[in-house]
Amino acid sequence: MKRLNKLYRGKNYATDILSFEAPEEGTLGELVLCLPTIRSQARRTGLGEKGELGYMLVHGVLHMLGYDHEKT
Repeated sequence: MKRLNKLYRGKNYATDILSFEAPEEGTLGELVLCLPTIRSQARRTGLGEKGELGYMLVHGVLHMLGYDHEKT
Protein backbone atom coordinates (compact mmCIF):
# COMPACT_ATOMS: atom_id res chain seq x y z
CA MET A 1 0.00 0.00 0.00
CA LYS A 2 2.90 2.34 0.69
CA ARG A 3 4.15 1.85 -2.87
CA LEU A 4 0.69 2.47 -4.36
CA ASN A 5 0.15 5.55 -2.21
CA LYS A 6 3.52 6.95 -3.31
CA LEU A 7 2.86 6.17 -6.97
CA TYR A 8 -0.68 7.57 -7.18
CA ARG A 9 -0.80 10.23 -4.47
CA GLY A 10 2.84 11.17 -3.90
CA LYS A 11 2.57 10.22 -0.20
CA ASN A 12 5.33 8.01 1.19
CA TYR A 13 3.35 6.02 3.75
CA ALA A 14 0.83 3.22 3.86
CA THR A 15 -2.72 4.51 3.82
CA ASP A 16 -5.93 2.78 4.82
CA ILE A 17 -7.76 2.85 1.48
CA LEU A 18 -7.24 4.05 -2.06
CA SER A 19 -10.03 4.55 -4.55
CA PHE A 20 -9.59 4.51 -8.29
CA GLU A 21 -11.85 5.72 -11.06
CA ALA A 22 -13.83 3.19 -13.04
CA PRO A 23 -11.64 1.44 -15.61
CA GLU A 24 -14.66 1.02 -17.89
CA GLU A 25 -18.22 2.19 -18.32
CA GLY A 26 -20.76 0.55 -16.04
CA THR A 27 -18.52 0.15 -13.00
CA LEU A 28 -18.13 2.44 -10.02
CA GLY A 29 -14.39 2.04 -9.65
CA GLU A 30 -11.92 0.05 -7.59
CA LEU A 31 -10.97 0.11 -3.92
CA VAL A 32 -7.68 -1.10 -2.47
CA LEU A 33 -7.69 -1.62 1.29
CA CYS A 34 -4.74 -2.07 3.64
CA LEU A 35 -5.92 -4.34 6.44
CA PRO A 36 -2.88 -3.80 8.72
CA THR A 37 -3.48 -0.04 8.63
CA ILE A 38 -7.23 -0.48 9.13
CA ARG A 39 -6.62 -2.79 12.11
CA SER A 40 -4.27 -0.24 13.66
CA GLN A 41 -6.82 2.51 13.18
CA ALA A 42 -9.54 0.32 14.68
CA ARG A 43 -7.53 0.09 17.90
CA ARG A 44 -7.14 3.89 18.00
CA THR A 45 -10.74 4.75 17.11
CA GLY A 46 -12.40 2.08 19.22
CA LEU A 47 -14.71 1.12 16.35
CA GLY A 48 -13.41 -2.43 16.20
CA GLU A 49 -12.11 -4.02 13.03
CA LYS A 50 -15.52 -4.55 11.42
CA GLY A 51 -16.62 -1.02 12.24
CA GLU A 52 -13.44 0.52 10.88
CA LEU A 53 -13.62 -1.62 7.76
CA GLY A 54 -17.23 -0.54 7.18
CA TYR A 55 -16.27 3.09 7.69
CA MET A 56 -13.44 2.76 5.17
CA LEU A 57 -15.70 1.10 2.60
CA VAL A 58 -18.21 3.94 2.83
CA HIS A 59 -15.33 6.44 2.69
CA GLY A 60 -13.94 4.84 -0.46
CA VAL A 61 -17.32 4.63 -2.20
CA LEU A 62 -17.96 8.30 -1.47
CA HIS A 63 -14.64 9.14 -3.14
CA MET A 64 -15.63 7.10 -6.18
CA LEU A 65 -18.88 9.07 -6.32
CA GLY A 66 -16.91 12.31 -6.46
CA TYR A 67 -16.77 13.48 -2.85
CA ASP A 68 -13.36 14.75 -1.75
CA HIS A 69 -12.77 15.72 1.88
CA GLU A 70 -9.40 17.27 1.04
CA LYS A 71 -10.89 19.84 -1.37
CA THR A 72 -14.29 20.52 0.20
